[in-house]
Amino acid sequence: MKNKYTGELVWKSEEEQLKELEKVKKTSMYGTDGKIVSAEGKFVYRGIAYTIMVLRYYNFREGFTTMGSERISPYHAVVEFPEETKPIADLVYNFDSEFLYHDTLHYWNDKQTAEQQIQVCHDWAMKDIDNLFDGEIAKKIDNSIKELQKAKDNLKIKSKEVKMELKSKNDAYKFNQEYLDKAKEIYPSCSEDSELGCVACQQTQNEIMSALAEAEEKGILKGFKMSAEGFNGEYPFEGKSDEYILKGLKKLQEIKNG
Repeated sequence: MKNKYTGELVWKSEEEQLKELEKVKKTSMYGTDGKIVSAEGKFVYRGIAYTIMVLRYYNFREGFTTMGSERISPYHAVVEFPEETKPIADLVYNFDSEFLYHDTLHYWNDKQTAEQQIQVCHDWAMKDIDNLFDGEIAKKIDNSIKELQKAKDNLKIKSKEVKMELKSKNDAYKFNQEYLDKAKEIYPSCSEDSELGCVACQQTQNEIMSALAEAEEKGILKGFKMSAEGFNGEYPFEGKSDEYILKGLKKLQEIKNG
């Protein structure tokens, strides 16, 4: 039931605390003050476990005393998550880095008794857990899930587009390569300076441009660029001049038609 927690805070006796203090004094090699655990317990709220510890401040000169002149109690309380809740706390950390991780070492706790500080820790813990189920943390998680789904959907779309683009480029390459392979079969001795070039040189400018237009329409030049300075493209035309490409395209047209 909401606003109800189960569990018990177990206190050490005053005698046990004094013995622990004396042991610390005898064995401590550094420092002249510190804290001991005076009480601790595990609690469960809405199925989520949390722990509360009550620590008591001391110094070697006075023994148990208050931490600073403003505090009225030598105790302060801490709420934390136990090991069994750690997987949840780790997941929630990006949404709330203080989930089930609080203490009463604040100025507004100075005038509170130990019992009041313990209740503050319970209130903090229950508020954190409520936020996880149906509060701010829950909203942040839901929004993140929605954004993640959008990103996932966009990734699918982009992946499909990339696959289609790669297929298109691959088909264009195969189309170009088939024409070149056919040309080599028919004219195995052709080169840039011999038969292939001579045949193309005899065509008029209009015929050459017509061959170029048809080649572009059929996809022969897909993925390639033409410039006034020369042909800047990829294999199989890389490094060839504009004139040579135009000649070759005309010859390819003859091969296609023949």
